[in-house]
Amino acid sequence: MTPLFTLLIIGLGLGIGTFASMLGIGGGLLIVPTLTLILHYPIKHAIAISLIGVSATSLMAASNYLKAGLVDVELGITLESSTILGALAGGIVSGHINSQILYLLFSILVLYTAYVMWVGKKVKEVRAEGYQHYTEGIGASFFAGMASALLGIGGGVLKVPIMNILMNVPVRIAVATSSFMIGMTAVTGVFPYIERGEANFLMAAPIVIGTLIGAFIGSKLMRKVPTVILRKIFAIILLLVGIRMFLKGI
Repeated sequence: MTPLFTLLIIGLGLGIGTFASMLGIGGGLLIVPTLTLILHYPIKHAIAISLIGVSATSLMAASNYLKAGLVDVELGITLESSTILGALAGGIVSGHINSQILYLLFSILVLYTAYVMWVGKKVKEVRAEGYQHYTEGIGASFFAGMASALLGIGGGVLKVPIMNILMNVPVRIAVATSSFMIGMTAVTGVFPYIERGEANFLMAAPIVIGTLIGAFIGSKLMRKVPTVILRKIFAIILLLVGIRMFLKGI
């Protein structure tokens, strides 16, 4: 890559990290569309790069949550034992799935996120009786891990509702524990892509650098920008991206 192109990728990563941090969503939800729709990368290569980026950036978020004492490490390890298996399965299955199907699956995820952004997150009020439905949570975590590896996302958009709504985990703990799990999920999911030669580390490196810087900037700007307005604007952007990826899939 030329120095100018490298700076361009860092700039794209910076924008992705800033928006993702301000909105509380995973960077993978933006990395894959950016690489496929703007830079015309094959979607499987884009997913691999996204998983590398997610695994790196999640370390910073997880360390902050651990220092704050918000991570339920025991719960995270319990669920991650299932999530890792799902991520490995998803990474393997992705090698046998037509790229058009991946475009369609990703468009559904993006459109769903656009809807959630527009209407606002539904958070369950946790009752006092403690965590529930461990078996169901472990089973659902397997499919969350599979989706993470198939689509190149961190999986927080799936893991947080599983813990909060299904298992009665307070939302702050669910978010922190999900961040703690994301890095392990992404690292496991990317291995099959690396084995197939679909992971471009030279492309991933500047994206990781830009995303890390952007995440830091976003965390500072989050308190100064009206989040409600930002979510509405971003929902419209995601809607357009989702439609574009759906059309690319069909």
